[in-house]
Amino acid sequence: MDYKIPWWKKIFPFIEIIVGINILLVDILLMQVLMQKSIPFMSQKTHTITNTIVITPSPTIAITPLLSPPSIPQVQSVVQTSPLVKDYYVPFGTGQSIATTWTDVPGLQAYISSSSYPNSKKVVFEASIQVPTANQTAWVRLYDVSAQHPVWSSDMYFSGGANPQYLISQPIQLSSGNDLYQVQMQTQLGSPAVLTQSRIHITLQ
Repeated sequence: MDYKIPWWKKIFPFIEIIVGINILLVDILLMQVLMQKSIPFMSQKTHTITNTIVITPSPTIAITPLLSPPSIPQVQSVVQTSPLVKDYYVPFGTGQSIATTWTDVPGLQAYISSSSYPNSKKVVFEASIQVPTANQTAWVRLYDVSAQHPVWSSDMYFSGGANPQYLISQPIQLSSGNDLYQVQMQTQLGSPAVLTQSRIHITLQ
């Protein structure tokens, strides 16, 4: 049996191809239209933001003027200086003696260097003597052990009296080196004589 295919069935595949192409073309055109509409919108938005940044001035720079810093008051500094010490004391200590000739009082020694006291104005030997029996004279002086001689004008004496007597020598001259000084005493009758204090007093200019 001879079966014959109708003519319209023969062209049906071609119709499907043409319809598919038309649909694809329509989709492409729609995509282009949508993209063309979206690009101006984005450009306009960006342009609007840019205009806002350019047109709107900064209030700090354009409107508010710069203020000068406040002036700082000047404070004058005051430096207080303490007055220079002009009096120095070199203590020897206390002791006693019953010797009838010049004798060292044990332990009453000190090293003194005149270079440690520049610009000295006056140097004296000071001592306080007490004679408990009140019946004799007692003497006291300085001896320069390093130079092996008495310190000139340092000798002093006290005659009688149970109460201590404060004595000040004539101005004395210290050696230029670092010399050892010794306190010496002697008594008239060999009775005890008490040295309640002894020191060198240095006054600077």
